[in-house]
Amino acid sequence: MRIFSKRIPLVFYVVLACVFAANILGGNLLGLNVSGLAWFVAMVFSGLLILLRSGRIAFPFMLWLPWVFLLLLYLSISYFNPLDPRVSPLQRTIQLLAPLVVAMAASTYRPSPAVVFECINSLRQFAILLALALLFSGVYGAAAQVMTCLLLGLVFVNRYLIFRQKKDLFIYLLVAFIPVLAVTRMVTAVMLLCVPLSFARLGIAKRALFVGFFVVVGLAVFQLPQIQKKMFFSGSGEISDISLSNPDFATSGRSFIWEVLWARAQQSPWLGHGTGAGETMTYTITPVGYPHNDWLLTFIDYGWLGVGVFLLCNLLMMFSCLAASRNTRVPETRFLFIAGASSFPPFFIVMFTDNIMVYASYFGILQYVLIGLAFGALRHERSQVARTP
Repeated sequence: MRIFSKRIPLVFYVVLACVFAANILGGNLLGLNVSGLAWFVAMVFSGLLILLRSGRIAFPFMLWLPWVFLLLLYLSISYFNPLDPRVSPLQRTIQLLAPLVVAMAASTYRPSPAVVFECINSLRQFAILLALALLFSGVYGAAAQVMTCLLLGLVFVNRYLIFRQKKDLFIYLLVAFIPVLAVTRMVTAVMLLCVPLSFARLGIAKRALFVGFFVVVGLAVFQLPQIQKKMFFSGSGEISDISLSNPDFATSGRSFIWEVLWARAQQSPWLGHGTGAGETMTYTITPVGYPHNDWLLTFIDYGWLGVGVFLLCNLLMMFSCLAASRNTRVPETRFLFIAGASSFPPFFIVMFTDNIMVYASYFGILQYVLIGLAFGALRHERSQVARTP
């Protein structure tokens, strides 16, 4: 199956190209960070599409207005706060909005079931190409790359649960191998949780069987020497030893950073310290501006208000996808909605230990281009039903 087709929406290919560039190229291009350029290029292209096709937006962007309004409000007052010179409130705000812009642009298309099928086939080929490129290039060890593998894994394990095609299970296993090889603990664990966290229809017995299988696999992975060495300073330990209070449990400095930042965040817990404050505080502790905890970063910047609004909008989006999956009779469209809804629980979990929210080039734009296409496909289905006499 060819990865390219004239019928597939161009925004889909633009996003795939940007995701691939962020994962494989890395580094700088013309003095600019490639991963930063990736989400920016995808957003600018999507923005142009929206200007040209604004009347065709099917993505329910109204659900996100509270979050958008909060980000823009905080951006307007961010420049009154003392920030580290390396921190850009404007960039952070736009980066957080980029996936939504991509979703809106993708939803302006009206893909038929056949076109959606072609998109999935192209995504399957893309997953194989990306996995092989990561393996042979040796860049799979970076934390950002495994985020893309997680999204591809949950997409294709959901497809396998729905259509029972072995090639989709193969894709899942292929990309699931990357986080293990990269010794990325949380993403590896969440990759194994994709089945129990899936919203695909699955009988209790089968779901329990899958859960049992992945528990066994997870325990086997936990015993790998490279995992043990990264988990514990002593080089070995048990599941019961995984605790922040255990001095032998290795958190790569995260627990110390979280403790310091949490204490500082308490100075303004309800409204936060403003956009960019979290990065600024982190820079005083570590050379990296992110605390490897997007919930904490959001809390520092926007307080409980921002955390609550962000969580609410995500839950509304997830339930909107689930509701839409029940309103379509097309299996391919239903799959896109189920995969989209199933991407949120893993996203929430990984946010506790990583920068998945910040990594728009690796997770967000790909997640939302699929959701946007799903809403466009549903609009196509409804238009076809309306034309039927």
